[in-house]
Amino acid sequence: MKNKLLNLLAVLWKEKFNKLEKKKAFEDISTGYYNFNKVKSDLNTYISNGKNISISIILFEFENIDMIKKYVDFEVSQKAYLHLIYMANELFTMGTIYAVTSSKFVVMLPEYNLEETYELAKKFILKTKNPIYIDDLPISMVVKCGIVNYPFHDSDINSIIVKLDKSLDQCCKSHNEVAIYNNIIEEGQARYYNDLVSLYHALQNNMFTLVYQPKIDIQNDKMAGVEALLRWNDSKHKNMSISELIKKAEAAGFINQITKWVIKNVAEQLKVWNQKGINTAVSINLSSRDLADESFVDYVKNCIAINEINPECIEFELTERSIIQDEKIAMEEIKKLKDMGIKISIDDYGTGFNSIKYLLEFGDTFDYLKIDKIIIDRIVSQENLIIVDCIIKAAQRVGMKVIAEGAETKEQVDILKSANCDMIQGYYYSKPLMPDELEKFILKY
Repeated sequence: MKNKLLNLLAVLWKEKFNKLEKKKAFEDISTGYYNFNKVKSDLNTYISNGKNISISIILFEFENIDMIKKYVDFEVSQKAYLHLIYMANELFTMGTIYAVTSSKFVVMLPEYNLEETYELAKKFILKTKNPIYIDDLPISMVVKCGIVNYPFHDSDINSIIVKLDKSLDQCCKSHNEVAIYNNIIEEGQARYYNDLVSLYHALQNNMFTLVYQPKIDIQNDKMAGVEALLRWNDSKHKNMSISELIKKAEAAGFINQITKWVIKNVAEQLKVWNQKGINTAVSINLSSRDLADESFVDYVKNCIAINEINPECIEFELTERSIIQDEKIAMEEIKKLKDMGIKISIDDYGTGFNSIKYLLEFGDTFDYLKIDKIIIDRIVSQENLIIVDCIIKAAQRVGMKVIAEGAETKEQVDILKSANCDMIQGYYYSKPLMPDELEKFILKY
């Protein structure tokens, strides 16, 4: 009898223990709400039942909770998060709430379609805009959410979970407060990611080449230098412009490596040309991230020293945008480069908001000013000719030489020559050339 009683107690204890373990597996300790494991379990249960019902899932994120932790108090941030879930409990009485991370929670709404769910989500977001008081402190909450639906978006549980997370990313990237998962957006982001992978692969495997476009001194009819332009030898990305490539590299954070690749290869090419008796200056485009790279100036010095080239044969072109992001740092780095003997150009002049400022404040910093092709394309109109004439005179007055970019017709060249422009770079004289083609071109000048 005693053994039977002990066995019964053991069975009961095991059942209780299993229930406790299951509860722990499905419960968020800090809030007492169901956790992410329970999201998957419940979704599986709904789908496994075989009922063809619509299930909408909303993933909410308390976006500024980390800021509240840092600048107000950790406990206040936790209480604000709990308050947010309580608010959701009051509105989503027809659904189930799950605390999935310390800043995110899920609401599952069986038998709700996307339109109904979207309206409910917007209603909740509107409620969160009113400041709340936690321990007598006014707290403003920033909340966003993404929505997916079974079976509209997918019938596989894992895919639904992945798309739920992506819907929140899409919401943040589009600067909206509520977003329904959009497969078209996701395909675009996948292409973007694949482009970055291909770009990095190209960098690691030397799949770039350089071409050189001549700059012609139009007052003396001779070649005054060239600009190094990057080309990507990848048949899959023939339609990607170099400007688009640069933007993606900047966003991904490895534009510095591409710029250093260009500088290294330009320095090596200059050495080859010097050995052939060809002396020319080569200009290279820089980005704001290059100027923020502490190793950049030393890298340039090293390339010049290794290849035994004259620093005056190197020119760097900077756009207004690349300077304005951190003007103080940019000007400090520019000074270091100029102290080495390197020439500096301000590129794409006339397309930014601070163009006049750079003429007035930093005229003595820049050696060249490049008028953007957009302006040169319209130079034949009297109004634009007056503007170009003013730019040329002002730049020359402060000691800069002026280069017109993108001149393609004799009419443009004649106008620029009469306006006393110093140099022209454009298809009227030459397209960008491979090194051996450039050597032949130089024989003409």
